[in-house]
Amino acid sequence: MFEDFEMMDEVAVLEAPVDKIQWTEIGETLCGFEELRLDRWNELSLTERLDVLQRIENEAARIAHRPACAVKADWLPETTNGHFIAGDGITLNYSRLHESTGSQQALDQLLETLLHEGRHAYQHYNISTCVIHSSPAQVRQWAENWAQYFDGNSIEWGGRHIPSPFLRETEYRLYYLQPLETDARQFAAEAVDYFFANR
Repeated sequence: MFEDFEMMDEVAVLEAPVDKIQWTEIGETLCGFEELRLDRWNELSLTERLDVLQRIENEAARIAHRPACAVKADWLPETTNGHFIAGDGITLNYSRLHESTGSQQALDQLLETLLHEGRHAYQHYNISTCVIHSSPAQVRQWAENWAQYFDGNSIEWGGRHIPSPFLRETEYRLYYLQPLETDARQFAAEAVDYFFANR
């Protein structure tokens, strides 16, 4: 019986905090970064900005009980703020680092993108490595979505892509309303909202 108790205690240590605790702690962490004040941010080089974003990702990963991802920047399509690729980490659109100079709104969007992509890393960790999320049912939903993830560019009919304004809107909605995307969007927004309210 004592062995079972010890094993239960180990499992409890592995479980990530519930989402509300995670986004609150991440929001509090953001409040501690002096570099996120716009006047300080504007003084940083692009390399220094990436360093700050990497430190934020490291803290967000620690809070979520998942491995941290490498954070980098690259020139991505204009409509893409960033992406997470398993094994490759988080890539932010290089143009967003530039746009964040002098614009609090652009800086806040950059932070939200970083946390959104970090949430995808958390989802992937739960799906592929170890279920540490408080809702195994939600992890199953994520896994189903991950297996049939819709990137918004793949509606085809009879082997041909159909370029129609109606289908473009449908594609966007299919992408936007997926469980993986709605969860990541809500999670990042909650953390950044906490930061807004307390900075």
